[in-house]
Amino acid sequence: MNGFLDASIAALPGWRKILPNYPVVSWLSFVEYIRATVNSLASDGHIRELVCQLQLVGEVWMFVMTMQLTNGLIYITN
Repeated sequence: MNGFLDASIAALPGWRKILPNYPVVSWLSFVEYIRATVNSLASDGHIRELVCQLQLVGEVWMFVMTMQLTNGLIYITN
């Protein structure tokens, strides 16, 4: 794993306290949270790669309703 992935995994449980729709969050909410709590300089490409890595380790599931990623939903499994 890498530092960005590790820090993101550590930050995910904090959402339970602040998000009313936890464990399902919108793509835009996910991006905002990662930038606010983990790395404010993370680009959209970094976050897309992060979601791929989080899916591989079983921390999240990504659901995309349309061809635009911004309409996606993230299900946090932990």
